[in-house]
This record gives sequence, structure tokens and C-alpha cells, in this order.
Amino acid sequence: MRPVRRAALNGGVQMAEWKDVCGYEGLYQVSDSGLVRRADTHRQVAICDQHLGRVFVGLWRDGKRKNMKVHRLVASAFIGEITHPMNVNHKNGDPKDNRVENLEIVSHSENVRHRYYVLGQCVRNVEATNAITGDVVTYKSIRDARRDGHSYESITRSHKTGQPSKSGYIFRII
Repeated sequence: MRPVRRAALNGGVQMAEWKDVCGYEGLYQVSDSGLVRRADTHRQVAICDQHLGRVFVGLWRDGKRKNMKVHRLVASAFIGEITHPMNVNHKNGDPKDNRVENLEIVSHSENVRHRYYVLGQCVRNVEATNAITGDVVTYKSIRDARRDGHSYESITRSHKTGQPSKSGYIFRII
């Protein structure tokens, strides 16, 4: 097994610890620093960005691909099982920092409290502009916009691209 080296804070070199990915034992491994590799070749698996900053990898088994969020792979391998309805929280608020020391398994309400009180992030308003009439509707949150019939995916896609959603609205998260 070829270890991956990473720089430590003290200027030395620390060896990454690798464990099998739950459900993919013998096929894939995840490191305590948030890397994923094939178990047989030790080649690193490409990590892809998902909208809103999360990162995922595509894992193959029995000819089928499944996209898995890296932070959940690290947490389940190094912290413990993530039972429903628990969440994995990024302590520093950076969804791309998937080191085990930055992750914790919490309830949804604990995750929201951490985001608000520790990170200082509050719920952001959503502005929906009708692409044809120019009428603007402001929602207090994505959840409120979803209650009005807009899907989460269409809101975030429109916000990211600036293009109208299928419902004809351009969304901005403000």
C-alpha cells in the first residue's frame, strides 16, 4: 500500500490514513484528508464539484455508477455510521474541506444553529424575477420559494447560470 503524504502544520510530513468506503469494501478507499482512491490500483478518483460547493465522486459497482458526497464518505469511515436524519457538519463552514478533523455528525437543528451562531451565516433571501414581465417576488428563503412551487434545483441552477428556470423566473440568492 503506497501512502499519500500531506504537509502537516509543523512543517513535517504526516501520512494519510486510508479506510474502505462503506458498501464498496475492496473497491474504493477514503482518506482522513478527504481523498478517494481505488483500492486495487491506489489511483485517486476524480472529485467533482456540485452546485453550492459540495464535492462528490462517482463510484462504480456491478456496472452501475453512484455519485457519493465526499464529506459523508469520510465521516462514515472515520467517525461512525450516519443514521437518518443526521447530517455531516463542516466545522469551519467550507464544504470543500473534507478533512476528518473538520467534520462532525449532528442533527439538522444542530447544523443550522452552528451555521447561524458559530459561522454567522443567516438564511438568505431569494429574489425571483419573471423573465417576461420583469415582475419581482422576494422570498425569505429557498424553502419559501419551494413552497410557492419552485424546485430547489431550478432555483440554484438559475442563480448559478443567470438563465430563467422552466417556470420562467430568474433567481438570485441575496
